Amino acid sequence: MESAQQKAMAMAIEVMTAMFAEPEDKGFAMERVQKISDEGGRAALAMLCGGLITLAGSALVELSGQMQVPELELLRRLALNVQREG
Repeated sequence: MESAQQKAMAMAIEVMTAMFAEPEDKGFAMERVQKISDEGGRAALAMLCGGLITLAGSALVELSGQMQVPELELLRRLALNVQREG
């Protein structure tokens, strides 16, 4: 049986896949979000947000290991990049 966390991660991966499948057309990803909302309401959207956070955390841990840079340092660098680009 699929756990709530596994379902949340699957939803997040589905939305991110849609986003990167059509990088110029964010509407495709938003259609996936709308479908999740239509099928499960606010609870499904909350689950999706949790899945996206978990997915981001997993990616950060993986990147940290590959780059041999602590997670907090990577987050600091990302924050600086966002500030520069903002």
